[in-house]
Amino acid sequence: MKKLSLSIILLFITVSIFSQGIIDFFSNSLDSLEFYVEKNDTIKSLKFFNILKELDSTRYEPYYFTGYLYYQNKNYNRALDYLKIAASYNEKEDVLYLFNRSLFETDDKNFLDKINYSLKIYPLSLKLNKLKLFYFEKTKQYDSIFSSAQKILSFEDKDVDALFSLAKYYYRLQNYYLSENYITEALKIENSNKNYLFWAGKIFSKSKKYDQSNFYFKKLIDSEYDFYSLNGIIDNYLSKNTIDSFEIFCNMALNKYPDSILTVKKFFNLYLKTKNFSVIFKIDTILEKNKIFDEELFENIGREFFIVDSLNLSKKYYDRLIEKNKNYFSKESVQNYILLNELEKSENIISNMVLKNLSDSTFFLKFKGIIKYKKDENDSAEFYFEKLYSLNDKDTTNIKYLASIFNRNKKFLKLSDLIESIKDSYPDLYERLKSKYIQ
Repeated sequence: MKKLSLSIILLFITVSIFSQGIIDFFSNSLDSLEFYVEKNDTIKSLKFFNILKELDSTRYEPYYFTGYLYYQNKNYNRALDYLKIAASYNEKEDVLYLFNRSLFETDDKNFLDKINYSLKIYPLSLKLNKLKLFYFEKTKQYDSIFSSAQKILSFEDKDVDALFSLAKYYYRLQNYYLSENYITEALKIENSNKNYLFWAGKIFSKSKKYDQSNFYFKKLIDSEYDFYSLNGIIDNYLSKNTIDSFEIFCNMALNKYPDSILTVKKFFNLYLKTKNFSVIFKIDTILEKNKIFDEELFENIGREFFIVDSLNLSKKYYDRLIEKNKNYFSKESVQNYILLNELEKSENIISNMVLKNLSDSTFFLKFKGIIKYKKDENDSAEFYFEKLYSLNDKDTTNIKYLASIFNRNKKFLKLSDLIESIKDSYPDLYERLKSKYIQ
């Protein structure tokens, strides 16, 4: 009996020692796995994962650490293979967060269901609530952004991500007063955060507090936000009508970014505000020097040169537009080339015109007729002028052109009928046309 008891005791000791050895081995292997995950050594990490899986396939830690390894390498789908199992074995907050974060990164359609389930377990988890907030921002669910941010602030009133989200939320609603309040609170917590500084510049500019806006934008000069901050400052000075400072920062921006179309367009905005034509010549010099092309800008400048009868300068811009786009059309370019007697080019451009309304049809017929008239193609000119007259018989200019072309084509009978038709509506014109064309 004593021998049996002794044997049982020895067996128990042996099993205990063996079990403790397994436990120690598992613990050491787990430490090794964690160590190599931190070192980002995939091969050795997977080696210890397989060892641990053989020892106990129901423990969550090996799956969690290996999932984290793939997560930090941005292989989110592979991370999910491990984290899904880890979460099924253990619903610790860290495990659920990393699992949900990987779902978020892969735009998984089940993300919202999974994060809501996790928040039932940890309703006051800051990182889980913030992850849900980031999801609503990512998917542009603005009402949900508001409610999610408010929930976070209800138990963490200085959470900077929630404050920043509300600053952007109210910015989109054009409630700049509340937007200012939230971005100011966010900057009290992280006063050197460049993204917050940039948004502060945007928000205060919208609320027309231009000096305050420039205060934030100027902090970002020579940072990764440099280009857009400089252009924000330029806009603010233009809005303040501080032209000297406007030009200083425009020149600074162009020295740094000589091919910046955005900055050149700021000069065009200055021209629209001041109507100082020297600004247009300055833009012309900048575009020429820096070899910049922008269809919208070229069309605007071409039109402005046309308006003041600088036809050759206007032609320079229209030539480039046609060179870049064989289907280019504008009403001003048609007229510009007619006035320069470049009739073939004018006719090519007008052939690209899409007629959307009566005004377009009137323009097309009128200037197509003029082109044919100037090319001495009298029958074609008559065709277009007659159609034009049928559309708009009250336009004295159209009547003059039609009368003139009828005279060229010796159609005196039709000419007299035409002149007679305007006797009551335009008596003065009637008398002039009658004396000129009817003998």
